[in-house]
Amino acid sequence: MLAKLIVTANTREEAIKRMKYSIEEFIIIGVPNTLEFGLKVMDDPDFLRGSYNTNYIHEYHHRVKQQISQKTTHIAAAMATHLFINKKETNINVSRINNTYSRWKKRRL
Repeated sequence: MLAKLIVTANTREEAIKRMKYSIEEFIIIGVPNTLEFGLKVMDDPDFLRGSYNTNYIHEYHHRVKQQISQKTTHIAAAMATHLFINKKETNINVSRINNTYSRWKKRRL
């Protein structure tokens, strides 16, 4: 585990809203993580209704694992196609990305 993201709020709905915002602003580069999975959980109708048990993550993971995999593959294919068609070199300045601070830190959520 690299980090644990915790939010608080007066209501469950507000906590879910803050969690979604915080996950969207969280930046992790270079290692696998569960941020996309966390966003999907925050949008799951069962989770939003509060209809879950101790097996929820295991069961839900199997439902969305294939969707996440397919989305990542489609994004990678689209990027490769774009780069091939435009035949441009792409250099990502990782030092700039690593020094970028999320807006949630500035807002003190």
